[in-house]
Amino acid sequence: MTQVEKKWAVSSPVYTELLMFAVQLHELGIDINPSGYQKHGQYILTHGDLVGFNQEQHALAWLVGNQRKKIPPPHSVPVVFIKP
Repeated sequence: MTQVEKKWAVSSPVYTELLMFAVQLHELGIDINPSGYQKHGQYILTHGDLVGFNQEQHALAWLVGNQRKKIPPPHSVPVVFIKP
């Protein structure tokens, strides 16, 4: 998580919290099946009804789904990220 925070210059507590949720879903995906773990976490976010999330859920799905790839530049992040 620290690598992404530094590379993206994450300073908002809101974005840090979203990043932490993405990290936790990463771990959950590994627990389900280490092969293609990012797909499992993304599936949970895309198809699950998570209380307390709306647009953030889409942003988290994007983060989790892209975690095995090179970290995309900030301008490629979906617009659904909430304003801090």
